Amino acid sequence: ANVTVLDRPAPPDGPLNLSGVTASSCHLAWKASPDDGGSPTTHYLVEKMDLSRGSWIEAEITTELKCTIRSLVHKKEYLMQVKAVNAIGESDPLPLDNSFIA
Repeated sequence: ANVTVLDRPAPPDGPLNLSGVTASSCHLAWKASPDDGGSPTTHYLVEKMDLSRGSWIEAEITTELKCTIRSLVHKKEYLMQVKAVNAIGESDPLPLDNSFIA
């Protein structure tokens, strides 16, 4: 009997690339998760943290390997992370190496 074990996907492949930072937006790009856990990756969840608040919140959901975050506040400092998501759950995050200021 074949047993198929389904699991959360592996984190997206890095690095998480940041570009095009403005007062209110930035662009992020990453590579596909190397292991979908046996269940196809359905989307990627991008989360942001305003360092003055200290908690992760959803910034964007995309099926592509890139996105534009348009909800930044000028002069705030942010961290970003991306998770791969399949039917089983979310991967561990791929974090941005450094924080940045919008």
